[in-house]
Amino acid sequence: MESSAASVEQPRWATESYGSSGLLIPVLTSVAVFALAAVAFWPTSDAPPPLKDPIPHVTNTYEYMTNHKSFMRRVMQALRNTNVARFYLGPKTVYLITGSRNVQTVFRPSPSIGNEDLMLNIVLPRIYGLPPHEIARFANDKSGRAKVPIPGTEDTPKDQRHWHDYDHIHSEFLSRPQHLNKLSESYFRFFSESFDSLPLGQWNTVSIVDVCRGQVAKSAMMALVGPRVFQLHPDFVATFWEFDSIIFKLSWGIPKWLWRSRPHAVQDRYYGMIREYLDLAWENFDWDGPDADSDWEPHFGARVCREIAKWMRRSNFCDQTAAGFLSTLLFAQNSNSIPIAMWALMEIIKDRDLFKEIRAEVMSTYTKDPVTGAETIDTQKLLALPLLQSVFSETLRLHMSFNVMRQVKEPIKIDKYNIKTGTMLQVPMQVAHYNEQVWSVQDHAADQFWAARHIKYVDEKDEHGKVTQKRTFNMEGLSGSFFPFGGGASMCPGRHFAKHEILMTVGLLVTKFDIEFVEWTHPDGTPSDRPALNDEQYAGAVAMPPDRDMKVRWRRIR
Repeated sequence: MESSAASVEQPRWATESYGSSGLLIPVLTSVAVFALAAVAFWPTSDAPPPLKDPIPHVTNTYEYMTNHKSFMRRVMQALRNTNVARFYLGPKTVYLITGSRNVQTVFRPSPSIGNEDLMLNIVLPRIYGLPPHEIARFANDKSGRAKVPIPGTEDTPKDQRHWHDYDHIHSEFLSRPQHLNKLSESYFRFFSESFDSLPLGQWNTVSIVDVCRGQVAKSAMMALVGPRVFQLHPDFVATFWEFDSIIFKLSWGIPKWLWRSRPHAVQDRYYGMIREYLDLAWENFDWDGPDADSDWEPHFGARVCREIAKWMRRSNFCDQTAAGFLSTLLFAQNSNSIPIAMWALMEIIKDRDLFKEIRAEVMSTYTKDPVTGAETIDTQKLLALPLLQSVFSETLRLHMSFNVMRQVKEPIKIDKYNIKTGTMLQVPMQVAHYNEQVWSVQDHAADQFWAARHIKYVDEKDEHGKVTQKRTFNMEGLSGSFFPFGGGASMCPGRHFAKHEILMTVGLLVTKFDIEFVEWTHPDGTPSDRPALNDEQYAGAVAMPPDRDMKVRWRRIR
């Protein structure tokens, strides 16, 4: 969106398919060669059951790359009968892990399991776009992510502890309340202001997908990187969503010349816009001025972005690397939160009773200025509302679908299986999140949305001793069954802002507007004969957006 949600280009779920058999022929030829060389390393008879793979190392690899929807359906079917299964991704052995205890084993801090190799071989070169010599600097840092270096690496110079710096900056400035709250306040202000020009009392028909990919996305981006990138590039939001549509292809690591240039061209254009924003910020920010330690200012935006830029220059990383880190931060924050916001709004709007309950709950957080009479939401109270939090968690449970990945660094045992060094572990959150034994209750199956699934009523006495039932939000004891933001030391540091963004979005819209459901539509705007379902082409990779849009009528009431 530039000035209105309606200008956002076609949703990512309406874009081209990932599959391209002509493109994959040379890739799969290489896989077959690797497969012959890998026969000596096939698992022994005590290995877990395999996914069906008629052409070993090739069939599953092809489906993984071209039809993730079908692949993940087979994974979910296989893990109904076992907590550990295996398949080959090219020459790589991959173990699929489920079961609460096994999941906690994977997430538990251990020298036997990590994700550094995945970062070095896949994420940093293909997604962040780091040049080889700068990837090597991360590879040479063996001191770990913690404040105290790993034993034996205590002599690592402070300015060469790149993994620690990476984790510290993201955790400190995205999670610590003083920085997080300012970031959230900036989002709330931008999002609220985006509707100020709408006249009171006038009905309009809008698309929930367009609102989320427009106003919500732009407001969240402005909260993170400030307004300058939009002044430089009015088409920045559209470019972001184009990048979002091709990032899965980039993760394959296929050379530019095989792609006929499009995915890499999109990546270069998007990262180039971020680099221009960085150059302008460095040129104009006063490092000795009053904003030197501020948590938000208009040049870099949120402090986390300024701190990443400072770290990059302090450690002599190139501008390409700095742009890669900030571009990926912006992608990670929006590629999941925007689809989840769509789903939360759709679930609430289609159920009139739920809409009324959520509106009443949010209205309890409004305060009125005694002098001006202006109404404002107490955002800290908003974030603690039990039913709103339950809707948020239920939406995450049903629509986040990411296979959390780790690499085995030392031989380990999970369940009853001995797993060799070099094996990749994947923990499919969708399997855990749809487990009937964990989530199903009477009349509410695990694969169905139920707004009150995470509500618990407790007895509470008032000042007169009268006992009443108090509604509370409860997610206790589910760490191995609910992990929408990953787990362990690598848990997403942006999870707190994502929650704030989505709850603030819902809270503001249900109280600022009267909203009425009109119809479900296809991505091209034509009427649909069914409601939205998960777009499963994103299964196992990111949040699954709705495969249908929702048209609504709304009028601004405050």
